[in-house]
Amino acid sequence: MLGGMSRVLSLVTFQIEACHREEFLKRAKEQLKPYWEEHGSERYEVYEEMGPTGPTGRLVELNILPDRDAYTEMTKLVRTAGDLPAAPYRHVREPQFQVMEWRV
Repeated sequence: MLGGMSRVLSLVTFQIEACHREEFLKRAKEQLKPYWEEHGSERYEVYEEMGPTGPTGRLVELNILPDRDAYTEMTKLVRTAGDLPAAPYRHVREPQFQVMEWRV
């Protein structure tokens, strides 16, 4: 690709009730990170969304993918895979999706 290396950042920002937050974070570490990294993500992380005045109360799930093709494959996987770990996501509310190309 002209202009150097390129990555795709897939971010999902969402609300999760405080009573389910610790369970989600535990499952993200134990189930989601290995799953997404086995299925094309170079890096998977979950962190608190920060606004201008501090934490917003929402979480951000980040997948860094090697390129657009890997992102396309991951979106196909989400629609067709029978083994997606659904339990961690059951309390997620108001998801907002953002995809960016990151050129280095």
